[in-house]
Amino acid sequence: MKTKLLVFLLLFISSISFAQVPFPHTATNSSGAERVSSFGISTFELQRFEITNATVENDKFIPALWSHNGYDNRHVVQFHASTTNSFDNGREPLIKFIASRESNLNLQAPNGSQFPWGDGGTQNPLNNRPTFSWINGENTVMLLNAQNNLGIGTITPTARLDINGSARFRNLINNTTDTFVVTADANGNVNRRLISEIGGGTSNNCGILNFLTKTGTSGLNCSQVFDNGINVGIGTTSPAEALHINGNIRGNQTSGALRIQTGNGFIDIGPKTTLASAFDTDRDAFRFNKKLEVLSGTFTSGISDIVIDPNAADLKFQTAGVTRIYVNSSSGNVGIGTTSPAEALEINGNIRGNLISGALRVQTSSGYLDIGPKSSLTSSFDTDRGAFRFNKQIQVNGGIITSGTSLLPEDMHLKLQTNGLTRIFANSTSGFVGVNTILPSANFHSKGSVRLEDLPSGVITYFIGLDNDGNVYKVRDTESELKEFLEYLIKIVENQQTQIEELQKLIKTTTSKSNSHSSLSNSKIINVSPVPSNGSISVLLDIAEDVQEAKLSLSTVNGSNLKNIILNERQPRIYKILSRDNLRPGTYLLNLHVDGKIIETKRVIFK
Repeated sequence: MKTKLLVFLLLFISSISFAQVPFPHTATNSSGAERVSSFGISTFELQRFEITNATVENDKFIPALWSHNGYDNRHVVQFHASTTNSFDNGREPLIKFIASRESNLNLQAPNGSQFPWGDGGTQNPLNNRPTFSWINGENTVMLLNAQNNLGIGTITPTARLDINGSARFRNLINNTTDTFVVTADANGNVNRRLISEIGGGTSNNCGILNFLTKTGTSGLNCSQVFDNGINVGIGTTSPAEALHINGNIRGNQTSGALRIQTGNGFIDIGPKTTLASAFDTDRDAFRFNKKLEVLSGTFTSGISDIVIDPNAADLKFQTAGVTRIYVNSSSGNVGIGTTSPAEALEINGNIRGNLISGALRVQTSSGYLDIGPKSSLTSSFDTDRGAFRFNKQIQVNGGIITSGTSLLPEDMHLKLQTNGLTRIFANSTSGFVGVNTILPSANFHSKGSVRLEDLPSGVITYFIGLDNDGNVYKVRDTESELKEFLEYLIKIVENQQTQIEELQKLIKTTTSKSNSHSSLSNSKIINVSPVPSNGSISVLLDIAEDVQEAKLSLSTVNGSNLKNIILNERQPRIYKILSRDNLRPGTYLLNLHVDGKIIETKRVIFK
């Protein structure tokens, strides 16, 4: 089937190409799309070639060749013309695309000498309308107008080649003997010019066009000025700045300064003496539109040991003609709001902070520090950092160093730290002081060694005792009382083994019970002090929230209960006082009962 259709297509084209007889076709449609001829393969409906009418207007006909391929991505249509080797010569092109204007149209071919195709008539060129256009979808990407100007990206070309957009040339020939270069004006028009017209000497082998030329003895020579289109170099072919000078600059003044002259005046820049470099001007003042930065040295109105100006005056900073900051050249005193400062810094006026409370805020990228009276009660040093750091000692002439007062709501414990560790701690509630501990259980509680030096000598009044928990207490004030107390201690030691065995049994029972009730693990006795004691004992303990019943009991080492304290609080760090009442000196057991079980026992000694 394909072969038959191809043969038919060849016969059809041949009849059109070689016959000099009319081949009329008149469409019957008065409107809508018209198909004059359609060629294709019956099994591939989406691959076809048609001769159609490009307009849908009544009584109008614009012939169009249309091809479609809906099966693959190969090209859709191609124009192919060929000849033999013997005719591959001459100046006649193999394919012609002709656009013309007919003044005497004769449609009765082959009668007459003029007809719209072939070589029998004269083709008149177009004068106004474009001749050819290339369209992508509905966008014209290239157009050839009647003046033979080709536009790419424009439909109004004004030159033989008018490109609206970027252009790229590849594999250009590098010919160092060419004497012309291509230039473009502000409108994009391209011209050629002699290299000698724009600089870049050619007679002394500069090698590149970036040098500006100078007149030599036998033609143009390279100068010392090099322009790469971005930076300009004098004495260098690799300028790193807008103007890069490899060498010295000499001013036009006798002193050697470089003078920059404008219609308003001049400024001299440079070392005008052997002592200093200068910025001198004939204007009344210098103006800097950016900040003035001095990397090192002194910012001064005069130097006493370098006589530049024997009448060196005081330094003044002014706005609107009024001196705002004044520096006395003799005393060095600085005045703000005054020109007669009597101190190193004297301010005539108020200093106001940037906070509503009136504090002065010192702000850096790391945080801020507020200094000043932020309330009617105190002056404050407040910061958003975690701590204050002083690189020198702090001296307090009088008063109190405190963590807070009753007037302030932020009362807290007082801590003295080094390297982030609390060395001295004062509890704001009990007043206990701890050294190397934040849980002091006595007025003075030191965790670690204690050393006393240079103690005064005198009559022995008291002996100091120390129990196993580290508690210090007064033993007796006479030798007879001390002897009595030592005998008592010996009896206590003799009973220790029995007490230890009883305690071990009690601990095993308590541990077994507490392990079976994990919810009681958060209830415990934290501290009992002082031990031994002459009177009352302070007990610090935690009671978990889920505990139903809790109490403290005091018993003998044999288990006889002496007294109970009911615990109603359910929170951490509960303080209770255990009074001695009429108990005799000796060792007792303090038991913590939680939900009917003894979960912890502490040893208590009354002297």
